Amino acid sequence: MQGMVDTARNHYLLHGRDEGRQPNDVDPDFYLAAYPEIERDLGRPAAAADAAPHFFTLGRARGYLPNAAAPRTGNGAAMGSPFGGFWIDQANALDLIQSRFELEWIDRRDAAMLRTFALDGIVELNRNFDREKVRDAALIVDHMFTGMFPDLLFAPTGSGGEAERWRPELTERHMAALDPHMVSRGIRDLLLDKTVTDFLSLIFDARPRLTASQACLREAATPERDVAWRAHTLPLQFAAVTFSLDDTEAAPVSVWPGSHRMPDLLWAGEYVTLPEARRGNAGGLDEEIGRREALVRALVQGRDARRLHPTAGTRMIRHAKLIHAVDAPRAPFQRRSLTAWYCPSHVAPCTAEATRTRTHARDGLGFSSGVYPTMDPLD
Repeated sequence: MQGMVDTARNHYLLHGRDEGRQPNDVDPDFYLAAYPEIERDLGRPAAAADAAPHFFTLGRARGYLPNAAAPRTGNGAAMGSPFGGFWIDQANALDLIQSRFELEWIDRRDAAMLRTFALDGIVELNRNFDREKVRDAALIVDHMFTGMFPDLLFAPTGSGGEAERWRPELTERHMAALDPHMVSRGIRDLLLDKTVTDFLSLIFDARPRLTASQACLREAATPERDVAWRAHTLPLQFAAVTFSLDDTEAAPVSVWPGSHRMPDLLWAGEYVTLPEARRGNAGGLDEEIGRREALVRALVQGRDARRLHPTAGTRMIRHAKLIHAVDAPRAPFQRRSLTAWYCPSHVAPCTAEATRTRTHARDGLGFSSGVYPTMDPLD
């Protein structure tokens, strides 16, 4: 409380351990005797030192008690947010993944990626990709920033801004082409590639629906969560996929693994997304936007960011609540990329509530746009 250390864990490591304090309330003798399943999970005989790590990673979500006198929570497997989420967001997600693997619903590679997504909130899709599709998409993104797509609108990267038509000055600024999947078949081919949508289907337990996308030459974004700015009828039932189109070290992506399981940061103390706060006529939002970056940084204070340098063809799938940022490349360097947002087919983006939006189909998958709600998809 005096600010001498930043976390309880560091206090224990610096002081409590030498003072003979216990790091947790797990009684190894009780825990190992009551729950022999720990040996099945470990694949070997359990030792006293295994009790606490097992409780915090698996046992707590199963409703196990750390000691004989401990109270039992109502639902140890509950999701961490009152705004919901997917099955992968339940506290017992690791057990659910293992069960699906044992039932042969998923293979070993899918299980490994799902575990990474559940724990870190971000995972690289380790499937082969079509290099020609990536090269075509990179060329199309270049063309977007030369005015070759007259219907395309642009907005500042990061937290958004007013949309505008292309003009030459935009090429040198941190701008995003909005919903390019509506004006280019080549972009749709990449964003709706079966290797991507099949894995999203595992997370969603449903066919995915493409709801928004953006293309960038040199993206820049301060630490934030996607859910803060993008509203869906089920607030946390969507995910983002970033497609890197260049090999470059010039603009690393920063992520805070596990930040998707940290507390919600609410607008006006009530809303998890800014569009919903505006729809509810919440007051003081301009001031909240101004101090938003400081609030997000405070949430991850003491946690190290992971710096990623994705290469051309890398596809990173991230949770709606994961905190992430992008460093802007210095001129004349660029880092062409595409980011797309998907939700289950039975969920809808809230933009459809304000403007009647057409849903289009491709190979059994739906896609739409809140930017061009009545546009026919262009080739």
